[in-house]
Amino acid sequence: MTKRENNIDVLRGISIMIMFYAHLLPFYIETSSILTFERIVCSSAAPIFLFLLGYNFNEKTSFKKTLTRGIILLLIGVFIDVFVFSINPFFSFDIMYLIGTSVFILRIIVQLSNKIKVYISFVVLLIGFLFQFLGFYQFNISEPGLGEDFGYKDSLLNFLFNGWFPIFPWLVFPIFGNLIKTFDVTKSFNYFWFVITFMISGVYYFFYPPEFRSFSVEIFYPSSLIYLIFGCSVIILFWTKRMYLEGKMFNFLSELGRVSLFLYAFHLTIYQVLFSNLPLQNIHRVLIFFGFSLQFLLVAYSLNWLKRRWPGYSKFEIFTIILGK
Repeated sequence: MTKRENNIDVLRGISIMIMFYAHLLPFYIETSSILTFERIVCSSAAPIFLFLLGYNFNEKTSFKKTLTRGIILLLIGVFIDVFVFSINPFFSFDIMYLIGTSVFILRIIVQLSNKIKVYISFVVLLIGFLFQFLGFYQFNISEPGLGEDFGYKDSLLNFLFNGWFPIFPWLVFPIFGNLIKTFDVTKSFNYFWFVITFMISGVYYFFYPPEFRSFSVEIFYPSSLIYLIFGCSVIILFWTKRMYLEGKMFNFLSELGRVSLFLYAFHLTIYQVLFSNLPLQNIHRVLIFFGFSLQFLLVAYSLNWLKRRWPGYSKFEIFTIILGK
């Protein structure tokens, strides 16, 4: 795309803002109750983020560039595991590993017809749900610290099914985003029905919240059919009305969205360092959220200003990946 779509940056900004809050809540689990509404909202960020990954994937990108991009994304995941959380990389598979792997997979399937992509999506869903239905899904997930032994079989199962963001069924969101590029969803989808499915799935989780993994607040462990309906409904609701996100009042979200990948790693680092050393849990989480968000917004404005002042940064692939184009 030659022209940058500002509403895409706004959607990415909305997603990263939700992540700011979602990753803050686990530090409050032991000191206060987390509302079901908060858990539902926090579970809407990842589908949007992954959907936009598929939508923004350029089918003209060379294999070499794709390989470089995927490796850098995986290395960011390694950095977060090793230096932020002090755990073995390539074991529990957080979202950066899914993003990096999805880049490789999208490169392979991007030239295929939409019909085949839909078939692939159904296979991904079927395998994921079958694994859950047969009772193989492991709700509790261990995260061995650096230097601790771990089983490679467990690592593979986490990558495919049991991790924080396993391939099955999470890969369906990037594929969905790539499919959206080829047809007008406002004509293909009835907005009303997605409002209904969003409300029904949201109400279901409100009254029947699932079991939660330790140190997490999201409702997608595992990612059941009801959750995927919820996630897809959230995407369509935002996507079909994204033209309303072009106003100046949303510029701050656009600034965040332009450097969302950097902010993802940055905010996790800040949270881990500060909450491990300061009793921030004594301050209400909403106040902490707004305080941190203002700081992250300042960082975003500074980085985007630097990018405008130094246009040559785009010649370096690693900078365009980490800081955005």
